[in-house]
Amino acid sequence: RRAIGALVEIATRIPDWILRLDDALAGELMRRAEAYFGQVDAILEAEAAADPALSGMGTTMTLVYLLDRDLLVAHVGDSRAYRYRDGRLERLTQDQTMAQALADAGVISAEDVKSHRQRHILTGALGAKSGAPRVQLGRHDLRDGDRVLVASDGLTELVPDDRIAGILSRESDPSAASAALVAAALDEGGTDNVTVLVADCRLRTEP
Repeated sequence: RRAIGALVEIATRIPDWILRLDDALAGELMRRAEAYFGQVDAILEAEAAADPALSGMGTTMTLVYLLDRDLLVAHVGDSRAYRYRDGRLERLTQDQTMAQALADAGVISAEDVKSHRQRHILTGALGAKSGAPRVQLGRHDLRDGDRVLVASDGLTELVPDDRIAGILSRESDPSAASAALVAAALDEGGTDNVTVLVADCRLRTEP
């Protein structure tokens, strides 16, 4: 909650009215998002240093920015952003965990990540006193009818991607889809915070 509040406060200091992105502006917005994450990281570290009760405080954060036919993503940690299109669920972020790092280095297979004992050890987080956060940035296209899903690992740890895709296919209303995904995670034990956001993209036809 503190990280989100700090991000909103920082980002709204310089509001933008943007109708369409070009490559230069997209790059600037992503650089700005990276700087915002750095500022949030510093705020959390300062608050933890000032209050012993907050020692060890840290958080993941995944931000998506839908602008006309562009989807910008800024990400730290192991929450995830997905794009659902034509029955196919595509993950747009990479988990910043020790298990994923081992897979990236070829030490374990990609399939082993989901069950590895170090899958919950974060290599990236805000407020973690590990130096500047390594912010993953991405720009993706959007089409009319796409769905964007952002979720904490409380969902993705317990509900596999194919089941998530099935729920997104079955539930046409975004709120109903979000509720169904949360319910699916809780039905599997709900061992962690389950945060889910689903957004439907309705884009105007090109002239």
